[in-house]
Amino acid sequence: MSASISERASAVKELFSKGEYEEAAKIIILVELLISELIANGDEKEAKKIESEISNLKKSVFEKAIAKATDDAKNLIAKKDSGCVLAVLKAEKFAEGTNKTPALEKLKNEAYRIGTESKLAECKNYLKNGNFDGAYKAYKTAEIFGDKIGKDAGDGKILSEIYTGLCKSEIEVAKKGLNDKNINCVEKIFVAEKYAEKAENAVLSKEVAELKKDVLKFGVEAKTEEAKNLSKKDPVKALVAILSAENYE
Repeated sequence: MSASISERASAVKELFSKGEYEEAAKIIILVELLISELIANGDEKEAKKIESEISNLKKSVFEKAIAKATDDAKNLIAKKDSGCVLAVLKAEKFAEGTNKTPALEKLKNEAYRIGTESKLAECKNYLKNGNFDGAYKAYKTAEIFGDKIGKDAGDGKILSEIYTGLCKSEIEVAKKGLNDKNINCVEKIFVAEKYAEKAENAVLSKEVAELKKDVLKFGVEAKTEEAKNLSKKDPVKALVAILSAENYE
């Protein structure tokens, strides 16, 4: 293991000489974890040897990495790119490797603000194109970013629209599954039901409830037939099928 650590320490020097400060900083973080492991295993001599190999460069590496990540964050903020959040968090992480804490709080708050707005715009674009899964992920990311600075991601209407779209998608899949005699339609109708509840859409909930009757009726019939076919070959699986049928009733 020590040889591997030594190789990584050498890689730090090479990366630093090439100006790849962020990659060098990442390796230092990893090497320090491995050094701690060496110490925990009683190999302090080897740990100190490896530590001495990176100690001279450590301060410079982290300072350069912080500067690079900070510049990236500023540039991405100017472009209103949500990637600015990751950039400023990287700068913050690299700062942990120094004795100084750069003034990143203001920049981080601005990054979260831009990140929230950017992800909301992304969400709306997904909605416009009917990509409800993408819209949901973007909205939830906007929520996470917004929570960091006390900023609401939306007024609830967007999320309701997302859940409505997701519900309708699941309804169509359930209908197709029912038509194709595919037992997966049971799972899909339950998912649609959850989305309808979250959307707080009474009309949609009624549609789901009507379809659910047919889906569960099919589910009972399919699982009962499955149990009959398995009763002699595999009684355990037959019992599972019967229990599933009972759950659908």
